[in-house]
Amino acid sequence: MDGSSENASFTFPYSIAVNSRGEVYVVDFDSEIRKIDLNGNVTTFAGSTQRGYKDGLGTAARFEGRLNLAFDKNDVLYVSDQVNQRIRKVEANGLVSTVAGSGAAGMTNGLGTAASFNAPFGMTFDAAGNLYVAELSNHVIRKISPSGLVSTYCGNGIKGNNNGQAAAASFDRPVVLCYDDKRGLYVVEPERRTIRKVLPTGEVVPFCGDVTPVDGPALGVYFARPDGIVLDKQGNIYVSDMDNNMIRKISTSGR
Repeated sequence: MDGSSENASFTFPYSIAVNSRGEVYVVDFDSEIRKIDLNGNVTTFAGSTQRGYKDGLGTAARFEGRLNLAFDKNDVLYVSDQVNQRIRKVEANGLVSTVAGSGAAGMTNGLGTAASFNAPFGMTFDAAGNLYVAELSNHVIRKISPSGLVSTYCGNGIKGNNNGQAAAASFDRPVVLCYDDKRGLYVVEPERRTIRKVLPTGEVVPFCGDVTPVDGPALGVYFARPDGIVLDKQGNIYVSDMDNNMIRKISTSGR
């Protein structure tokens, strides 16, 4: 239910993103995107409880599946629509359109809707406006340029845990991403209990996560199930460690 902060209600809120003005956007029950303004008022921004696939204005649009959100530098909201195998965007006026993805599961690169995805999930932007997408079922990280060109950024498409140069590396159901333009792309793999890093050179390297259940230097840390990641302005990384019921912090020194 929409309304003031005291009267509004949500049903299984999932993904969340904040724009440059401090307004909060939340995925509610996988098919609605709700907005919380600076006064705490809640409105339905796009989508409805009727699931499906449809572009359009505000609540006339349809989404389906576990959606993830990310804002670009112009405060345009991007949505990974997992079941519909598409990347969508929502303008400030609520207009929903499809950025990339044909709707058929696959791993075809190309421009816009000529490309295909298989379970697109977490997303993040770099400073140049490129959008990176973690794909659960393809085990790769895809890249969407500002012009809408989809390419495979790293990963060979084979489920695994190999490090190395981008095309030779392998991932295991990558879930969420965050980007630091100075240091590269961070990739969370819950089933491997690790966070890996893609350097600006394209090389995939270990970053954090091991089998030793202690806090300390990054590679000696144990995660039960890392499932969320975000950077602050100082470069510290925060990780939601779901099965340990903890929020972990990785300092800029790696501790």
